Amino acid sequence: MDQKTRLFLILPFLVASWIVSSQAEPAYALQSTPPAPADLIAAVNKLRASRNLPPLRADTALMNAAQAHAAYQASIGYFTHLGAGGTNETNRARAAGYGNGANIICDEAVALAQLATSVDYVVNTIWNDYDHREQIILNPQYTDAGAGIAEKNGVVYYTLDVCAIQNKSTSEARITTTPEAIMPQQTATPRQNGSIIHVVQPGETVWSIAMAYQVSVDTLIAQNGLSTKNPLIYPNQQLLVRPAFTPTIPPTITRTPRPPTRTPRPTFTLRPTQPTATINATTEETRPPKLIRMPRLSHQNFAFILIGISILGILVLLAGSINTKKQPHD
Repeated sequence: MDQKTRLFLILPFLVASWIVSSQAEPAYALQSTPPAPADLIAAVNKLRASRNLPPLRADTALMNAAQAHAAYQASIGYFTHLGAGGTNETNRARAAGYGNGANIICDEAVALAQLATSVDYVVNTIWNDYDHREQIILNPQYTDAGAGIAEKNGVVYYTLDVCAIQNKSTSEARITTTPEAIMPQQTATPRQNGSIIHVVQPGETVWSIAMAYQVSVDTLIAQNGLSTKNPLIYPNQQLLVRPAFTPTIPPTITRTPRPPTRTPRPTFTLRPTQPTATINATTEETRPPKLIRMPRLSHQNFAFILIGISILGILVLLAGSINTKKQPHD
């Protein structure tokens, strides 16, 4: 079997294999387990590096405090800054041993997301509002961090604590206040025209509002003219969640007046005439010819035909070579 013959037989097989592989659907990998707390700090430090800020140091005491608060949020089923007994992030950090009794300043970011949501989405999208991004994640005064992640029924609860040990210069330069507690997301009642207007509350984000109303983030951004790169919202801001329904105009019924009554005319008596023979032409119904529809040849069926031709050609050549070997030589 020469090289040209081999190439002629293999080429249809290669073409058929390419057609079959091109029809296959790509596989997408989904996150099936929650990320590690260290992944959350790594995503935060990556964002800080883009702003030329030093990375936050993972502190053992803060890691324990953040993980305990993430587990507490999972146990109650919603995200909040208030811990068991009404504690805040500074109380929990001090109780875990951070600062060894020195004055400390802390702040906290919390969120909940679906199991398949990546940690980068939490940091760069859910926490993309001004309070979380500028005041917590990118705040240059914080030096240490703790992260906690807990999962329950397919929902992942995130906690990020950022802290610094306070000295005279930092205490004079910055006065911190405890952020307000984030309670379960409240939704607005639809108005009479069907529209829904949501008034933003402290601590809410575009993502949390979209999740509460079961609409997409892109829909909220488009309906309210927000920035796609940095959709900032503010307390007491009114967001259009659902526009008003378009009213259906009922059809107008127009009354048609009845026609006037006709005056009867005298009736004429018709004289009988000789019947005329009527020739009934016999017509045969001509049926249109039936169209024979040829089956449509798909890419996959065409590939299988090429493979079959290749295999049949190989078998024919192999049979010919075997017969040639069996013939006696003079």
